[in-house]
Amino acid sequence: MSRTVTVSKDALLKALRGNRDVYSRQLISAIDGWVEAARKRLSAELSKLDEDDAAMDLNFNDIAEPNDYTAEYDEIIGMFELEVNAEVSLSQDDYRRFILNKWDWSGHWERQFMAYTSH
Repeated sequence: MSRTVTVSKDALLKALRGNRDVYSRQLISAIDGWVEAARKRLSAELSKLDEDDAAMDLNFNDIAEPNDYTAEYDEIIGMFELEVNAEVSLSQDDYRRFILNKWDWSGHWERQFMAYTSH
């Protein structure tokens, strides 16, 4: 059974902005890690070129740029900033995303974040 909850718009916006801030810091770390991984790979491949190794591999598909979901936060924050009511109703799914910060893409994001920041 799906439930709903009525929350203060201000509390909701505070939670969303806080979640966005956490995500933004994680994104910066993940991008830094991604750049480092790409540089290491490129350096290794260039050293093969110096060794005249024909087995140089410039396929970087396994080093995918981290996905940026900032627009999803911005969209929902913008929507609730325009809300005229002081209280809003959230479905159980909305609560999970907006308050608990567990979006449909969260699992994929966690894997990307860990791949580029766990070194």
